[in-house]
Amino acid sequence: MAHQFQETSFHQTDDKGRIILPNRFREVIAATGRNQVVVSRLDGCLVAYPVPKWNAIVERLLEKPSFNARARRLRRFYIGGAQTCDMDKQGRILVSAALREYAGIEPRNGIALVGVLSHFEIWNREAYEAEYDSFREELDSGELGEEIEELGT
Repeated sequence: MAHQFQETSFHQTDDKGRIILPNRFREVIAATGRNQVVVSRLDGCLVAYPVPKWNAIVERLLEKPSFNARARRLRRFYIGGAQTCDMDKQGRILVSAALREYAGIEPRNGIALVGVLSHFEIWNREAYEAEYDSFREELDSGELGEEIEELGT
């Protein structure tokens, strides 16, 4: 499948808190015809989607009944907390201070950019490394064996 976010890379934000995206991510975003991503919060990190993918998520969420409490919470915090970020000519995005605070990202702070196919995640590097260590423990203990087996590996 072409035009997907893949790989993990480590960076720092600049003095203004801007995030420089790797070329491979810029290419995926540019392929949508827009130089924007929508950033929201989830699992202690930030998630960034190309605008068309984000719009599809919003449409699916709108199909859920408004009296569904979980759907309302998703709309309130996941959709309501989202921000559209323009990518400048240097391939940087400026994420709001509120979103950066949620993920523990500060200016000159180490971050991990993690491509997960349809979107990418932006992590505080220390939090990402803790999450990775937790994953390794589950993997080493065999707790993920069934999930990995289902992938056919």
